Amino acid sequence: MLFSVGSGSAGSVVTNRLSESHNVLLLEAGGTTHPMLRIPLMTYFLHGIGAVDWKWRTVPQKSACFALRNNISAWPAGIGLGGSSNINGMIYFRGNIQGFDTIANSTGNDAWSMTNMLEIFKEIEDYHGYFTDSKAHGRGGRLSIEKSHLHQCSIQLLRAAQELGYKIRDPNTNGPITDGFAPMDFYLKNGRRWSAFDGYLSDIIDTRQTLTIRKYATVTKVLLDDTNRAYGVEYIQNGVTRVALASKEVILSAGSIQSAKLLMLSGIGPKDHLKELGIEQRVDLAVGEHLQDKYGAFVGPFVSAEGTSFLRERDINIRTFMEWVMMGRGPLQCSRSEATYTWSSSYAKKDNYGGFPDLHTYFLAWSVDERYERDMETTFNIDPKISRKYYGKAKGKDSFFQMVSLNKIFGTGTLRLRSKDPFAQPLLDPKYLQHPRDVETLVEGIRFAVNLVENTTSFQEINATLLPIPFPGCESHSFKSDNYYECLARHVTVTAYKYSGTAPIGRDRTDVEAVVDSELRVFGVNGLRVVDASVLQVRQLSVNHVSIQAMAELASRFILKFWKKLPIISENPLSIFDILTRLNPDRENDIIR
Repeated sequence: MLFSVGSGSAGSVVTNRLSESHNVLLLEAGGTTHPMLRIPLMTYFLHGIGAVDWKWRTVPQKSACFALRNNISAWPAGIGLGGSSNINGMIYFRGNIQGFDTIANSTGNDAWSMTNMLEIFKEIEDYHGYFTDSKAHGRGGRLSIEKSHLHQCSIQLLRAAQELGYKIRDPNTNGPITDGFAPMDFYLKNGRRWSAFDGYLSDIIDTRQTLTIRKYATVTKVLLDDTNRAYGVEYIQNGVTRVALASKEVILSAGSIQSAKLLMLSGIGPKDHLKELGIEQRVDLAVGEHLQDKYGAFVGPFVSAEGTSFLRERDINIRTFMEWVMMGRGPLQCSRSEATYTWSSSYAKKDNYGGFPDLHTYFLAWSVDERYERDMETTFNIDPKISRKYYGKAKGKDSFFQMVSLNKIFGTGTLRLRSKDPFAQPLLDPKYLQHPRDVETLVEGIRFAVNLVENTTSFQEINATLLPIPFPGCESHSFKSDNYYECLARHVTVTAYKYSGTAPIGRDRTDVEAVVDSELRVFGVNGLRVVDASVLQVRQLSVNHVSIQAMAELASRFILKFWKKLPIISENPLSIFDILTRLNPDRENDIIR
């Protein structure tokens, strides 16, 4: 028996692949997906809803998020079968995959090389996007990819890029990412959201005899014996505490935040922190010590000519709804992020940074409408009073935004337990904009984004311009100066939803940052792996849905290869019952073979 905890981008893959030849118990804290999740346009409307979102929150930020309520950033994360792939932006972007070479070199395991990972990317794809290079993309895989809908403002972005000498290129090439612009490809099938559940679980959930799925089962602890072998988990389902035993392994795929929480609640983590909370330590590892996130500044609105962007009151009607229902097309087929570009700042060009662009901008056709205050509050936690005062000036006008993000970060944060209560929110401190290089790079990215709009003929054709009003709190700075852009960045600091690095991969225990080895086994514990974004680091490579699925495919191969070498471990139901009874005679036990 193998246990998979979590059914998101990684957990769905692991569960599918391992249950092909092993008995697998999948424990998922949430339930089945909601039909509204199918509509791409609903993406940001669903953030903050408890049935589909863990609703994580950071601690107040000292140097950023000044326009957010209490300086706190909202960190949505999916709950339910499919995990965060149910509520993410669906953006297909492999990113700076050359970072996999960094992992291969640092761990000594060539399976992580960019060349090998590219083959996995292609194997899992069913690509029907904008770009046609068969060497870069695959067909027939479990990850469905389609073109996005483009509004005129997004088309003008691509024209403006060519005007400045940039290439319109596939951001997901058969090699390293480069500077350039592109229309977005999305995780869609027939214009509907295509989640990890759709790709890896929907066709086996009722038919594969080796797979057992327990929904609404929140794991609270990994059980370790006296030799530090993981032999099962404790979980709560319908208010009842249960225990399930694993004869082979426990695999945590609960996401960067929940997996790190479970490790620490189980006594695996920083010695002093666990002692402070009264948790018996089993292994001293740097869990949560290197929390990272891809983040940036939400710049706009850029007001443009009528009909050039998406305006909800005008563009959502019976005709466009039926267009989506019947053909999977139109404005409902897009999550509002329609185009993208990566480019290298002056710092990246000077210092190389491993050869990948350090700035990544998402281009959003998103006009300010009647619901905008609520959208910004639920999506980013932006103070409604600030939304009303600033964004309200563009209400009812066509406009667009640019989310300028750091593709390589220098500052890192921490994840701590708030208490021993497994249901308590963790203390998440990403320490946004506390490293000067991050500030300088982001300012350069904002300056480029504004100049791109205001100093190109293509954008002037649609009368595009940044709203000519200083952002509240930045009025003392000269408008559009670098000091103003820094102030803006510190106010509208928002996440790109790439939480990672809470249980980093490393070569061995001499790596003080590492929590897992190159096959994702937790150091100092037998029978326990972490397979999710916890093990990856934004400062090395892009952490996103497709890179996590590719990583999970690789991890599944590690696990299958390992257990192919070993004989099947027999189980004795009576000895299992005895163990569970000794643990807690009052607890309802769950014997799984």
